Amino acid sequence: MEHAGITSQELGHLISKNPRILFMSIPSNLEPKFEWIQEMGVPFNKMGGLLKAYPLLLSYSLLKLQQGQAVLKMQGVSDADMGSVLMKCPHLFGLTTDKIESNSRGLADTLSLSSHQLTEIITKYPRALTYSLCDNLAPKLAYFKSVMRFDEEELSEEIVAFPLILGYSLDKRIRVRHEHLIKCDIAVFPRSTPRPKRTTQHATQFPPPPPPRPAAAVGSVKAVRGLKRGGGGGGGVEVQQHDEAKVSRRIGVRSMLTPCDDVFYARYRVPPTLLHWLAHGTINYDPYGVVPEQEQFSIDIAHLH
Repeated sequence: MEHAGITSQELGHLISKNPRILFMSIPSNLEPKFEWIQEMGVPFNKMGGLLKAYPLLLSYSLLKLQQGQAVLKMQGVSDADMGSVLMKCPHLFGLTTDKIESNSRGLADTLSLSSHQLTEIITKYPRALTYSLCDNLAPKLAYFKSVMRFDEEELSEEIVAFPLILGYSLDKRIRVRHEHLIKCDIAVFPRSTPRPKRTTQHATQFPPPPPPRPAAAVGSVKAVRGLKRGGGGGGGVEVQQHDEAKVSRRIGVRSMLTPCDDVFYARYRVPPTLLHWLAHGTINYDPYGVVPEQEQFSIDIAHLH
């Protein structure tokens, strides 16, 4: 298979993953498929990597591969982009033609996409046609509409520009990050919304460090518990809730989803409050000065982390 751009190491990996190729005739079975892959526009030096990433591609009949190509052409994918689609999602060509057509039609109807917009999504992210509309895509789209308040036009525009949205997990990525941003008083806005002018405070992508710890004072268990409850002794600390009036920053969907966890949670941090100080260092706190002398004491929770 060296004439097909497959090295001996890649061939060993290919056989270990798909040993059925050892029973395939090279002149009548494998060579026509290699020629078809090259005709699709896959570079010679990339063919080995393609088959290594998806060894089952050679198990499909040539007729099945050609039928998948024909259906994608009907969806508007050009010959120039066909090789890129094959490289990005080779197992798309293993689906039945009815499955590809129904998924394309369902995605277009759900988002009210034009034929040009659907073609753009398939070209950029062909894996979108392999997802179940009811079990996978519908819950994600419903979350963007009902919780994040994207209307249909805004959501369609966002997905056409960044179709990888459809590939992220709702429970492990989209929901948890959106809820974290709410705690940070950061709003996620659609692509069509004008971006607010960047102020000096947000000139950098990382928020400023937390303020230094407050000086030690005298306090009591009742006072600390009152702070946690937002009451006690006639006062307390108000817990911040997500409110449009309190939104300190706005970001796009791509900025919410694409960073890895380490970068995301370092970039978007919950603003420090007095409860943050209560969790760091020695706190002796008596805000009202009405605690009996025998109930006053020092709280040292620096070693409770």
